[in-house]
Amino acid sequence: MRVTLRERKHKNYISFYLDVYYSQGQRDRVTIKGLQKILNPKTTEDRQRNKDVQRKAEIKVAQLRNEYENQLLGIPTPKPRASFIKYADQISEAKAAAGSYRDKLDAIIVQLKKYADGKDILFEQINENWMENFKSFLLKRARTKHGEPFKTNTASMYFDKIKFLVHQAHNDGIILRDPALNVRSIKQIDTHREFLELSELKILVESRKWEEDIMLRAFIFSCYTGLRYIDLSKLKLDQVKQSEESGYFIDFTHQKTQAFERLYIADHVYQLINDLAGDNKGLVFRGLRVSDKVNVRAWVKECGIPKYITFHSGRHTNATLLLYHKADLYTVSQILGHKDIKTTQIYLHAIDEKLREASTLIPNLF
Repeated sequence: MRVTLRERKHKNYISFYLDVYYSQGQRDRVTIKGLQKILNPKTTEDRQRNKDVQRKAEIKVAQLRNEYENQLLGIPTPKPRASFIKYADQISEAKAAAGSYRDKLDAIIVQLKKYADGKDILFEQINENWMENFKSFLLKRARTKHGEPFKTNTASMYFDKIKFLVHQAHNDGIILRDPALNVRSIKQIDTHREFLELSELKILVESRKWEEDIMLRAFIFSCYTGLRYIDLSKLKLDQVKQSEESGYFIDFTHQKTQAFERLYIADHVYQLINDLAGDNKGLVFRGLRVSDKVNVRAWVKECGIPKYITFHSGRHTNATLLLYHKADLYTVSQILGHKDIKTTQIYLHAIDEKLREASTLIPNLF
């Protein structure tokens, strides 16, 4: 392959284009935009300007020659002037097209735009210093949609998504070096995860209000299965199966981790969804809306349970009750779809509290 720089004369200026010759005899013509020489330079400044433009054109030739050669060899070409924000948006769109989990990436893009204050962020800016500054932004200046500062664990989750995007850009050949490897994540803080005790779950079930509200029914189902909202919202009836040997089970892919799982459910849990209308390929929880998650909190309060329970608390409830009723840690980790068993171990703190409470149930007879 050969790349030749050529000039084209116009009335008052000279423009540039490239002739690209391939070994098979093919030729491409590429216009170089934004570079023009003065046709008849008369001053020292004009002649110097033409020299500078000529030098830029030759640099452009070298860059394009390198890109073409890399393409022929299958080597990705770095794109330091590409937009990091647009790249994040493309990754988010790709995940959405694949039916994957994109909510957190969309939230990251919002924070990137706030950090940039209306300007773009180019890959050439992404280095260790930039990442440390963005980490500081998340910890000190970032705000939720309600105007509250980010909690440490929220900042940690957002920053890990940024590191994921930088890792991915390096894998895609957009950047030659991966600065995320040299920057530490934000250490998460162990927090209390609110859950329902069995007696409290019983109160909700016996209220029967869940029979008329699809969000409340999905929440009860989450308490029994540990499924996330995103997985429940995409769950289809044909994914719920039965066999003589295994009983009822659900074959699905975790939207967050993209890991496949077969989740076994008890007969009484199946009855929670058995009467839902829909054909064999319809959604199980048809009509779920994110905005209706607040119904769960209102329902718990209405039933006299003095806890701050959100929809995600159903997942915490499932994990805690399983461990309290002697399910082993590895099994619970598998049910929840955790990649790291350390994530599941967090729920052991809640079990310790329950065990301490139980130790005081036998009265003092001395």
